[in-house]
Amino acid sequence: MSNSIIVKDLVWDKWNRVHIEKHNLTPKQVEQVFLDNKRVYQKSYNNRIMIIGKCGKRIISTIMAKEGKKYYVITARDASKEERLNYYEN
Repeated sequence: MSNSIIVKDLVWDKWNRVHIEKHNLTPKQVEQVFLDNKRVYQKSYNNRIMIIGKCGKRIISTIMAKEGKKYYVITARDASKEERLNYYEN
């Protein structure tokens, strides 16, 4: 998948904030992934998009669904071994 997707606005609500807190993440940490010039985009299930990128020393996987011109964060968590390999290979 192309790394040229432009994500300007993420949609945050109580549900997804609480959900990512379970993975020890904050919205600010998730948003830092979009500043990573090496971030990787890949297709996910149900027409969703996964972004893999660094946040400090962590490599984070974020699943989002497009809603008009915005993206709703479904979840964010530490990347799996396979996702980390994909990040480092690209």
